[in-house]
Amino acid sequence: MKVLLGIYQDKEAIDNRLNARGIDGWNACQVGPFASQTEALEWMDYMAKRLQPHAVERLVVGHPPPATWYGMTLAMD
Repeated sequence: MKVLLGIYQDKEAIDNRLNARGIDGWNACQVGPFASQTEALEWMDYMAKRLQPHAVERLVVGHPPPATWYGMTLAMD
């Protein structure tokens, strides 16, 4: 199993990025908000460690600050 971990500021932007890659994000688990990109990246690192030994792909979709950050996880076949 492979897991996609993502952080984003704009839900539409992450949906567009996933759709462009042929990934349906409907079943993604959304988390947050995070106060900063650093906090969101720390969450992503924590999740990657917890998901070992599964393969993890990371995705960061951001916009100029000071927008709030969110995270998402999605199991991929």
